[in-house]
Amino acid sequence: MDSRLGAFGPLPREIRGALFKECVNQRTARSLACTSSKIYEELTYFMYDQMALIFDIDPADTSSNVRILNDQGKHWGWKPRRKPIMTSQVHVKEMDETRSMPLEKFKRIVIQLHAPDPQDPGQLVRGWLQITRLLSLLLPQREYHYYFPQSASNFVPGQLNQGYNLPEVCIRVLDTRHFCWTRGKADRRFRRLGVEEKDLADRLYESSRLNTFLIPFRQVRRARSLTVELPKSVVLDQEPMLRAEISLLSELGPLRNVFGQNFEEDSKLCQFESEIDLRLDYEMDFLEGDAARQLRRARFYQICDYTVAAYSRWRWGMTTISDGVDDTKGSRVFGGCEPLLDRETRDLVNEAWIERMKDCAILSPNYVNDRIAWKDYYPGGIPHMGTRKYAAMLAELDRGGPISFEARLRDRECEGCRKAKRRENERWVDDCLSPVGRE
Repeated sequence: MDSRLGAFGPLPREIRGALFKECVNQRTARSLACTSSKIYEELTYFMYDQMALIFDIDPADTSSNVRILNDQGKHWGWKPRRKPIMTSQVHVKEMDETRSMPLEKFKRIVIQLHAPDPQDPGQLVRGWLQITRLLSLLLPQREYHYYFPQSASNFVPGQLNQGYNLPEVCIRVLDTRHFCWTRGKADRRFRRLGVEEKDLADRLYESSRLNTFLIPFRQVRRARSLTVELPKSVVLDQEPMLRAEISLLSELGPLRNVFGQNFEEDSKLCQFESEIDLRLDYEMDFLEGDAARQLRRARFYQICDYTVAAYSRWRWGMTTISDGVDDTKGSRVFGGCEPLLDRETRDLVNEAWIERMKDCAILSPNYVNDRIAWKDYYPGGIPHMGTRKYAAMLAELDRGGPISFEARLRDRECEGCRKAKRRENERWVDDCLSPVGRE
């Protein structure tokens, strides 16, 4: 009997292993590992070497959250630690206190993609937002907010990852009880924006919804491997574009350079993703269905207080998607979908941004302290723009009396806004004081 194991010493190794594995599944192993170096040694095997961490993405989830599961498919941990990753809007991102993990030590991470409802096109947008938000937490991010660095030393680990590397990454595509992955008829409900390079735009609509969901994973780098598991409903022989996409992801995932270091090629990949990002944001205004109504309400919530200003964080983020980010010398631009859009399309998107912010001044409750206010005011979500119901809603609220746009701003600040403002100021100071900012 090993005295270093304490009360676990008399137990056979198999029973100790079963107990340790259960502690890992309940996310209580960390405190137990601190009691003894020997216990830590045995726990580490189950905590990392044999642990498959699952991130579950379900576009039908009205909360827009990403659940963290253990390899048994159960919530990883007990309350209050059993918290999902919130992806609904910018404010929640600023309030997110998700703790980082040494992801590289895990056996693998699995990202589960559930099939969206083909009759609810807004679920395609929700799934896209869930995926891009999760990847922003897993993958390295720019250290200086307003410049795109060319050196790996100017990237910092994602908020959820303690390092730059990833274990085996598996994208597991799942059919649900009612929906399966088929070629996307629902995608054709989207309005078409004109682009100069028609073949790039058409790929979004002529491919399956699964193709669209896989595009953000092109940013994954420094993984031990990247694989895609498909359900029986997807036949690769009938999906040549999907087969090519999976092959591309398998090649890019194990590369050792952080996404962006291969400037020219990565910039082209980012351009296409940004074009879809901008397109889906615009199309959301006109989509029907429950998911789109809820997403419009969440987006209106994030346009509050300083975010309504011309240089708001939200507007700046969308402008970055459109225009890209300058490199450290200001001689090249990384990403940005503007070259793919004609002038008419750019004007159309800019007008939609302006109208959206004007409407937000009328739609917003007097005090937006949290999301509950918006849920109380608009439990059914926001109808799509251009309809009589939407116009009637604005007219009814506007009849409450003339309200100064500036006056309303003083009453429309939430906790996320305050944290975002403070962090934005810190980033601005860091950028000005950094060697990059002084060049």
